[in-house]
Amino acid sequence: MKKHIKAAVTCLATAILSASTLTGATVVYDNTGSAWTSNMSVSSYFYQAQSFRTGSEVSYLQAVSLGLLANDGTNSPFLVQLYDGLYPGLGDPLATLDGPSNPGTGLISYSPVSAVQLNADTTYWVLASASNASQIGTYYGWRIADEEPSVGTDSGRNMYYADTQHQWVGPTGPGDFVMTVRTVPEPTSTALVAASALLLVSTRSRNTRKLRQAIRA
Repeated sequence: MKKHIKAAVTCLATAILSASTLTGATVVYDNTGSAWTSNMSVSSYFYQAQSFRTGSEVSYLQAVSLGLLANDGTNSPFLVQLYDGLYPGLGDPLATLDGPSNPGTGLISYSPVSAVQLNADTTYWVLASASNASQIGTYYGWRIADEEPSVGTDSGRNMYYADTQHQWVGPTGPGDFVMTVRTVPEPTSTALVAASALLLVSTRSRNTRKLRQAIRA
């Protein structure tokens, strides 16, 4: 019985914390409502990156969805990573996002495996690459919309030309890569207080039972 009570309290506290984290998703970047006018290759030669800027509050990344065009990419593992800083792809990624390694055409979603905290008012970069895709014949396309995002702000898109220049060369035309970014808020202080109170009640109950048992003995 005691184990059941403790388990119930623990589950309730966990549920409160989880609910405060996983509900209330916010879209901080979105240009999927714009027309997809062209695309840029994502391959072992071309790494593409699109930036987004977070809002005024600390949050956690929930998911990133990319507007992709598959082109003979069945043997081309597709990788989506998150970077911070002014330039994408420098240093280690903050996270490698989980999603289809051989995606089809459409708006494809990628999510972090574990919690990724995003600072307030900070620019991040979503980097797409396909490590085993050749420059010609086997690649993915990341769609481009000529219009500014309907939600959020950014620093634009960028491209790393790995074949000859081995550097970030910048976009070759107007527009941004088609993408949405969803975040969730930090657990609210109310939820944290409630969870702490539940755990305190559980601890006190357990200590009271131990005291009564000692008296009876």
